[in-house]
Amino acid sequence: MNLTPPMSREPESIDTQERILVDPAADFTPFVVFGASKSGTTWMQRMLNAHPQVRCHFQRLIFPMESRAHLLAPVTLVYDEQKSPFGGVFDGESAEQRYNLEHAYLEKINLLRPDYVKRNHPRWSREQVETLAPFHRQLVCNMTRTLLVDDPDKHIFGTKAYTELDQLFQFFPKARVVHIVRDGRDVVVSKRFHTNRAHSYYLGDEKSALLRQLNRTRFGHRFTRYAQRNLGWFGRDRFTAPEERNSLLSPETLRKFTLDWRNVTNYLLERQAAYPENILTVKYEELLEDAREHIGRVLRHLGASDQEDYIDTLIEATSFKKAKEKGGFFRKGVSGDWRNHFTQRDVDHFKALTGDLLVRLGYEEDGNWRL
Repeated sequence: MNLTPPMSREPESIDTQERILVDPAADFTPFVVFGASKSGTTWMQRMLNAHPQVRCHFQRLIFPMESRAHLLAPVTLVYDEQKSPFGGVFDGESAEQRYNLEHAYLEKINLLRPDYVKRNHPRWSREQVETLAPFHRQLVCNMTRTLLVDDPDKHIFGTKAYTELDQLFQFFPKARVVHIVRDGRDVVVSKRFHTNRAHSYYLGDEKSALLRQLNRTRFGHRFTRYAQRNLGWFGRDRFTAPEERNSLLSPETLRKFTLDWRNVTNYLLERQAAYPENILTVKYEELLEDAREHIGRVLRHLGASDQEDYIDTLIEATSFKKAKEKGGFFRKGVSGDWRNHFTQRDVDHFKALTGDLLVRLGYEEDGNWRL
């Protein structure tokens, strides 16, 4: 028996290896629905998901932001009952539990980040990292497809989520984004009611000036949170509900929710200037006024059919009346409600924080708007 090993073969060159790899982005184009919280993104997600050709996931992480600190302003949360913020979004408790478990898992892994190889193997040479780049690209594209494609009857797949758009377009140059923008003043009011329904209170919501002062220090805030969770102290009755206030918004919540809206909106407008063919901006108010026309624009942008019967069906299936019957995630769904809740102080602070953004978006003619 001849035990002589066969002659070894020369390893294939990197160029040959690249030719073998198939680029999954060539025949798969995901989309993302993106906008500031309480701007109507969940409404849009539900409408798109009701379309027979479209599958739109709820906050499925594909290209998660490394840190949303540059978009979301910090705020001191002084009381919350850890209630689900997704009332009415999911069909049953088990579906929400599964979503939360999968979401937590995806947040822990970071394979979808383009710098995964460099981050996790800092001692590898630049040549090694570059050699792995085509393989990593194929892995990321395939994982994205796996995360989104879960319905054999549909052929257009995407998600409603905060997404690193530069990374999305790096891996999927033809990806589509639907930016939902809403009057920031209505966003602030809607967000405040949303957090109040969840019994989440922030610095400035305390009834007692002493408790408020205690929460202003790091040690004091840690003590009150510990006392809430372990001793039952400083419960909900120590904070003011909306109907008990002279003003719906405290300075802290006005600043937090205004900056969140401003930062996310500016991020998307900047990306739209850089990728004009990929990003479509639709106003929430336009959808309220003429849903058929503007949903049609969105469907055409995604490459889906805009047949009238399709549009009629998905509008009827996702009306605000039906959505509110399912739970507390949806409230009024109207525009201009800010006039019922803003004070002159709120107007002045909002202007100082947002500059001319309302004017650039067409919500005001100039900066002299008032109540």
